[in-house]
Amino acid sequence: MWSVLVESIATGVRSGAAPTLACAAACCAVGQSMTEPLPQIGRLHAAAVSGGDLAAAWRDAADSLDDPGLWAVASAWALSDSTGAPLADALAVASRLRRSETERAARAKAALAAPVTSVNLLTGLPICGAGLGGLLGVDVWSVYASPLAVVTVVPGVVLIVAGRWWCRRLVARAGRTRRLT
Repeated sequence: MWSVLVESIATGVRSGAAPTLACAAACCAVGQSMTEPLPQIGRLHAAAVSGGDLAAAWRDAADSLDDPGLWAVASAWALSDSTGAPLADALAVASRLRRSETERAARAKAALAAPVTSVNLLTGLPICGAGLGGLLGVDVWSVYASPLAVVTVVPGVVLIVAGRWWCRRLVARAGRTRRLT
């Protein structure tokens, strides 16, 4: 949806419309096509209609959504405002960057699905093992209440929690989106 909005603005500017008019028209069209319009699009539309600072409005949208692609659009808009660079070309490049980052994030999420599942499975195995033992008639509480079990269970729980934290941190770092600007 955001890529469609940016590409619509670029097409409007390429056709000769003023950037504010193209942004207002594109925001209106995209907002009407959505079942529940996003407040960021409403703020962009308001900034375009009032002649406000659209680069700042794009930055606000990018910050509120934490979207690296929208930061690229905000930077392209600011660059065009400050240097007079052709806005349509800058928006087209920003849109391509946004699409490629979105695709990269989807590929990263798919690639990280197996490690996340493994972490969840390996975290749950000790608990499920104790539960299965209880279902099979083993007196789990007496086994885990013995002095030897307490000495091994407590460090085991600490290591499970630390391992889960570490794995989540690794997965989050591997799947983190990068700022395109």
